Amino acid sequence: FFVMIRRPPRSTQSRSSAASDVYKRQVYTYDKMKLEEKYGKEATITLLRPGISAALTSCILLHPLWVVRIMSMIDLKEGLKARNFFHYFSLVYKTQGLRGFYTGINLSFLLSSEFTIQMYIYEALNKYLKNQSEDN
Repeated sequence: FFVMIRRPPRSTQSRSSAASDVYKRQVYTYDKMKLEEKYGKEATITLLRPGISAALTSCILLHPLWVVRIMSMIDLKEGLKARNFFHYFSLVYKTQGLRGFYTGINLSFLLSSEFTIQMYIYEALNKYLKNQSEDN
């Protein structure tokens, strides 16, 4: 029971969320490094902007994959025969064009603020704890 609390079962772990985390971390690290060179480690923009850019970049890159994934899940629920990824990808492109891949991205942008807030709090606490350890 306690092992399940620490780590969710494999069936609930999503590969696409793991890819999202990788993209977010890479963009976050790169942006933070560039901002620290320009503004220094103490600037508020150094704490806030990397989280925003990482979350938005992840949304823009991965949202088309989420749209295709949801379409395939709907077909499976309706009892239709499962098709491959490229079938759904071409179906969205033929019926709705490029815009079809980004339907509903507004909600994804709103939900991406969670990552920004988490990283801002993490960086602020990290800075606070480092200052506390230096004072002692």
